[in-house]
Amino acid sequence: MQWPHIYPDPETRQLRKALSELSGVPEEYLLVGCGADELIDLLMRCTLDPGDKIIDCPPTFTMYVFDADINDARTITVPRLEGFRNDVEGIRRAVAEHRPKLLFLTSPNNPDGSMIPEEDLLALLELPVLVVLDEAYIEFADEPSRVQWVQRYPNLVVLRTFSKCAALAGMRVGWGAFPLDLAQLSSLREPALLFFAGSDSRLWTAACGHGSS
Repeated sequence: MQWPHIYPDPETRQLRKALSELSGVPEEYLLVGCGADELIDLLMRCTLDPGDKIIDCPPTFTMYVFDADINDARTITVPRLEGFRNDVEGIRRAVAEHRPKLLFLTSPNNPDGSMIPEEDLLALLELPVLVVLDEAYIEFADEPSRVQWVQRYPNLVVLRTFSKCAALAGMRVGWGAFPLDLAQLSSLREPALLFFAGSDSRLWTAACGHGSS
């Protein structure tokens, strides 16, 4: 760190500026966390009441169910179809029946690497639920990120991370694009407890030098 004797910037302004230049998304939509895992938990803590529901589409990243349990939420499971494609009709029925607050999608999916087709994502964004699109592995895909869609769809969150693309898993830095009414979630955290890596100048360099959104 350049100034190890100074508390980190709780708003991670320099990193968010670099991420804005990288992604083409205005800074006010962006939030940095201690890995994307923290952003998943923070989102649940700030949007779910005990007994509220989320939709999970296994096999996929297990942290969604883990965090739901911690936050006393119920998980509605809609398994993937053959070929690991999301069951759009099954999700539509689950939303109508259970009225979940959050729908978690992973693209590329962990563990199989399948991408959610654009037409499927568009169909799911029409549903009355906050769609959380986890793009932790998007840099390894042939298709572009949907991070800029957050400016058009007020019910979309897109999560990203430095853990895979920049091989910085040990620094625990994730980021995401949030609707403007959710982008202030960072203010609900204890500033003194923020992980310092988000203010590390090496991350600004990694973000600025990555070369793709």
